[in-house]
Amino acid sequence: MENILQDFSRIGRKLTEQNLIYSNFGNISRRNGEKILITATGAMLDELTENDLIEVPLYDTSEADCKASCELLVHREIYKKTDAAAIIHAHSPFAILLSLITNEDEIEPELMEGEKIIGKIPIIEGESGSTELASIASEVLQEHKTCIIKKHGTFAKGNNIENAYINITALEHISKILYYQKLYQKE
Repeated sequence: MENILQDFSRIGRKLTEQNLIYSNFGNISRRNGEKILITATGAMLDELTENDLIEVPLYDTSEADCKASCELLVHREIYKKTDAAAIIHAHSPFAILLSLITNEDEIEPELMEGEKIIGKIPIIEGESGSTELASIASEVLQEHKTCIIKKHGTFAKGNNIENAYINITALEHISKILYYQKLYQKE
């Protein structure tokens, strides 16, 4: 468990340092067979302790669910319907900005990093932690590595926590460049 805590903590600190999460907004999970290890509701991702990692069943509910992140339902559905082994939910500011200023339902990254790393980025809607968001996010993440939730945040899947981190940071990098490009084009 100590190595797992170190991995979650390292990625949590990086997400905080890069301003992809704030305070206790955001969560990390990892699939472990028919179980999910997910950060606790209200956990500060840059100060994780063993008590901040909650193990819950993948295909069932449990008493531990109430301690897990409020996005547990979304993580569960993504694991059930995709090949994800790890998921990060962040509140990436430039991705959220793009979701607010575009009428598109997906972003086509023109940058080489976008094409090679994450491909198209769907923009979806849904209330935080809702069955609607769980359904929509799990559907789009069958074909995509990331998505933006309009007015809310981002989800990225990966084959491990580091890969999910690479995908979420690539999404924010692309969003930042596209945001500045849109500003420049308006002048």
